[in-house]
Amino acid sequence: MMRTFKRNTVIGLVLLLSAMWPAAIPGAETDDAAAAIDPQWTEQNRQVLSLIKENKVDEALSAARKMMSYLRRNSLLKGQEAATTFNNMGMIYLSKGQFDMAHQHLSKALQLRTELFGPESIEVATVWLNLSQLYKLQAEHIFKRYQKSPQETGEQP
Repeated sequence: MMRTFKRNTVIGLVLLLSAMWPAAIPGAETDDAAAAIDPQWTEQNRQVLSLIKENKVDEALSAARKMMSYLRRNSLLKGQEAATTFNNMGMIYLSKGQFDMAHQHLSKALQLRTELFGPESIEVATVWLNLSQLYKLQAEHIFKRYQKSPQETGEQP
């Protein structure tokens, strides 16, 4: 029950922040900025977000890995598409409870977005928010593992 709640919280955060992302790109209100984003990646990203929304995280992860291969083949691993893909993959791994993989991907997203937009941008703030969610859930997981149950302490539940 608690894991489902946390997964839904993480998924909700991904969708909320992804919905904000295009509006946060400097100059995104112009057609030129929209043209700067790879159209095939844009469609694939919509599919990933749709899968996340449907709580199909394994399928979303598979699709995101294919997106990463696409970005690699098209030399787009330094752009905003890669930064967003790394961010989304980090959040997918977080929803699966795979903290190390989540950290790896979110750290790469942070690095790329800082290089692309600067340390004080909303894009970077989004990744910091996601990293804070990771650290919070990871700490809760550790605390829970070391918390003694009422049976172990001899207390009544």
